[in-house]
Amino acid sequence: MGQERASDQASNGEAALPSVPGFAADLGISRSTVSEALKVLVSEGLAVARSGAGTFVRLPREPQRLIRAWYRAAPYGSPFMQDMERQGREAGWTYESQTVQAPSEIRERLGLGEPTADVEDVVRTDYVFSADGEPVMLSTSWERLRSRVGRQSCCRRMACWPDAE
Repeated sequence: MGQERASDQASNGEAALPSVPGFAADLGISRSTVSEALKVLVSEGLAVARSGAGTFVRLPREPQRLIRAWYRAAPYGSPFMQDMERQGREAGWTYESQTVQAPSEIRERLGLGEPTADVEDVVRTDYVFSADGEPVMLSTSWERLRSRVGRQSCCRRMACWPDAE
């Protein structure tokens, strides 16, 4: 049974690390030091922790190229989802949006004037795209919170609204 588990781990590109008490005893250091070191390894993607199973070394994986083409078979939907589906991979993403005051380089790109005090004037959305449950791409979008008088503003995943100025 143990050899079978080790073989499965090796084929998945992972190898079990000793337990926290085992590491602490082997290295002659405190358990808290080992725990903190393991947290660093996990946060840097060099290890994966599984509740009740232990911590495993994540062996380096072959980099994968994401190909983005302008042509799409379907003119609707997410290009990322279409690319992943074509490659036989399960796509997903998470995002977090917040309203902020645009930094100078973003202000210039969006044609915004000088900032007014601490007034928030853009929506910043940070995306993490994943394939088969693993992060593969980061993206940040910046969109005007309000546009010129008489025009409409739109933000992804939000309805359009007329300016109130």
